[in-house]
Amino acid sequence: LQRKKETYYAHLNIPSADLPRFLQLPDFRNKHYIIHLDDIIKMNLRYVFPGYKVLGCYAIKLNRDADMDIEDEYTGDLIDKIRKQIEKRQIGIPARFLYDGEMPQDLKEFLGRTFQLSQDELIKGGRYHNLDDLMKLPNPVGSKLTNPPMPALHKPDLDGKDSIMLAMAVKDQVLHFPYQSYDYVLRFFNEAAIDPSVTHIKVTLYRVA
Repeated sequence: LQRKKETYYAHLNIPSADLPRFLQLPDFRNKHYIIHLDDIIKMNLRYVFPGYKVLGCYAIKLNRDADMDIEDEYTGDLIDKIRKQIEKRQIGIPARFLYDGEMPQDLKEFLGRTFQLSQDELIKGGRYHNLDDLMKLPNPVGSKLTNPPMPALHKPDLDGKDSIMLAMAVKDQVLHFPYQSYDYVLRFFNEAAIDPSVTHIKVTLYRVA
């Protein structure tokens, strides 16, 4: 931003938690139009920063270290410890800084110094960063653009068996998600929970965030 020959920098958070990332505009001449929330903001920055001249606007995305380190899992309230660790993720060490490839070099250097980023942590991106938001792109024509739901595949080695553990004793079992039904896993947990010979149930979860 610029005012009276002075240059200022502003960080504007996109309110995607409260607003949809895409807005469907009225149809015109039998064509459908969808606009990105980012573009609406860019088009109206003069109202957000009255009295300033907008010199440029570029999207950035900062990823922080989300590693969770719980020193003692066996005493105290584990759920409370996990909750506190999740809260710390918001102020974790910056791990990746994604920026608009059109961003001027001097602005990129300023942001690198501000967030104390190394050159390896600066990643050139496009105009938009949260590409998973495309999963919520409005569908103006309904079923023409959607695929029918795929039913979960069954596992013949486990279907009709009274005990998943007995089936596992015969041979190893591999399930491929999301293609195969997750019900087998729930059956396994339920069976283990009531089996008197089971003393511990341990699970490895990957990327639960």
